[in-house]
Amino acid sequence: MSASPPEDQNPSPVSPSPVKGVEPQPGLLPAEGPLNTGGQSGDEPQFILHPTPQPPPSPGASVNAGSANNTPAVSGQVIGPEGFVGVAGWALPGGVAVYASTQSGYGVRAESVDGTAVQATSGSGIAISASSTSQGFDAVVAETSASGHAAVSATNTSSQNPPANQPTGFGVWASSNNAAIYGQGSPAGYFNGQSAATDAIFAVTGSPGHAAVSANNTAPQVTNTTPQGALIPSGFGVWASSNNAAIYGRGNPAGYFQGDVHVTGVHHCYGDVRVVGDLLLVNSSSADIAEDFDLEDGPANAEPGTVLVIHPTGKLSACTEPYDTRVAGVVSGAGDLRPAMVLQRLQHRPDRSPLALVGKALCKVDAAFGGIAAGDLLTTSATPGHAMKVANRTEAVGAILGKALHPLDNGCGLVPILVSLR
Repeated sequence: MSASPPEDQNPSPVSPSPVKGVEPQPGLLPAEGPLNTGGQSGDEPQFILHPTPQPPPSPGASVNAGSANNTPAVSGQVIGPEGFVGVAGWALPGGVAVYASTQSGYGVRAESVDGTAVQATSGSGIAISASSTSQGFDAVVAETSASGHAAVSATNTSSQNPPANQPTGFGVWASSNNAAIYGQGSPAGYFNGQSAATDAIFAVTGSPGHAAVSANNTAPQVTNTTPQGALIPSGFGVWASSNNAAIYGRGNPAGYFQGDVHVTGVHHCYGDVRVVGDLLLVNSSSADIAEDFDLEDGPANAEPGTVLVIHPTGKLSACTEPYDTRVAGVVSGAGDLRPAMVLQRLQHRPDRSPLALVGKALCKVDAAFGGIAAGDLLTTSATPGHAMKVANRTEAVGAILGKALHPLDNGCGLVPILVSLR
């Protein structure tokens, strides 16, 4: 049965068709080429209307079709060249080109073997709009079994360059009074964003009790450590990687951590450090508190363990006299002991060395001036850079370096001492 457009004394102009092979006409606009449910071809467009109980006529509709018994009210099939359409509709501004309604089942169902099942184009409005008031079903449902493709794919080819953190031209835009986007899978979401002008992922919230971005990992706690006792993390809530700053925070405070924080690299702090609890240096090699000083003769003559005195220039040099009241301390870092803290460390100053001020350090000692027992007082000696046992307490006033923690019966060697200048 062929349908003819209704008569119109003043037909309204219709914009050119965006579909190849279809010329728009006022009123009913059939597509060119073979169009039927039986796969037959003909010279004229054909519409197959199933004569079953009809729906209430839509005002101004060119064709009203109804169907029952699981048969389509309108069916379109294309066997002709690529680009032709099976069913096409046009509407004037404010109208609906194609309208489908159903009590159950599909309002519109489209299938394609290797092409696009449904294509929608809009110049200034919404290309596809879906609305559902059902409490048990979604407005749009898409399903695919292709491993390399998405059930729903959205692309925005806009060439706009929005200001930083003010994105426009969305590929997907979602708004909800609850969860705008919900993902379930492994992974539940994957974002591959590359932009030179803005962020890959941008989130904003006005809630004082919630985060703009929240991540939770419910995996059971696993505690693994290295042979040195360092924690090997796993089950990350948030994981970030970057050639620059992996995580950047700005605020007051810029970061808040409820739990232990492990840092495996160098911790750079450009402000004050305030510690409410105890400061524990858990390291078997951290033994003393040191401070960098300028050296008169350079580091080559002040290796770790060397006893230093104050030179007339104000710099430090190796001791060369016994009971020298200019004694300053011992160079930190000898053996397996390292300074736990170094004060006034200046970059690009290799002519400075850390001097142990307080704590335990390995010191060069010469027992030729008397055997040394644990607990003996030590002072400077005539052996350059070496300490010796105090034999004259009166002469040693103001020249005491510290106390020996281990004995040395004869010869020269490194002895751990408790640094205590007096």
